[in-house]
Amino acid sequence: MPTGTIVSICISPAAGDPMHRVHEVPAIAGAGLAGDRYAAGAGSFNKKRGLGARQVTLIHEIFVRGSGFNDIDTRRNIIVGGRIELMELIGKE
Repeated sequence: MPTGTIVSICISPAAGDPMHRVHEVPAIAGAGLAGDRYAAGAGSFNKKRGLGARQVTLIHEIFVRGSGFNDIDTRRNIIVGGRIELMELIGKE
């Protein structure tokens, strides 16, 4: 059974605005994370698709480690670690 952990959570109020690391944030069903661009319909990938088209973005820490970037630089909402394969989650709720 895959196991994983949340390494960090980041939000940004609008596309292009700086990301901010938060310790916790409410998840809004069908919208995304409270205070984040995707929940407000202001994310780059929401344009012309409407609210809820994209809700949360994820990346595994293995792709950040040693890259010269940090979690905020990835512009992803949730950075995970451990034994979890994110590609297996595509299309799942």
